[in-house]
Amino acid sequence: MSCILFDGLSEKVISLLNQFNYELDNFSNSYSSEREIHRFQNEWLPLYLDLKHKHIFRHKPGRIELCNFKSRYSRIESIIKNYNKNFLIRENENPILSNIDGKSLDNQQRTVVLTDEDRTLV
Repeated sequence: MSCILFDGLSEKVISLLNQFNYELDNFSNSYSSEREIHRFQNEWLPLYLDLKHKHIFRHKPGRIELCNFKSRYSRIESIIKNYNKNFLIRENENPILSNIDGKSLDNQQRTVVLTDEDRTLV
């Protein structure tokens, strides 16, 4: 594949790349299902395909944002799965899970409650 060199990105494209990072980072606030991960990936795929072979000269507008976008897009699943892991660690100690009708949930039950996945084997 050949690469295409640009003298910079427009403000509109830079704004889109920043929006991608903002939305991706918001996944750290909750547990995300496989469906949500794939929806997010598909939403940003057209922009990724448009930009994946484009490169920008050093010190030109949007270079850092473009490199960051391409790197993070290619790792969406692992980034969000890491966010999920950290979310479960944080929330697993939630005191509300220690008193359900006077009983404490075990780790497996806590995980089921916190993940709320589309399919759960009980």
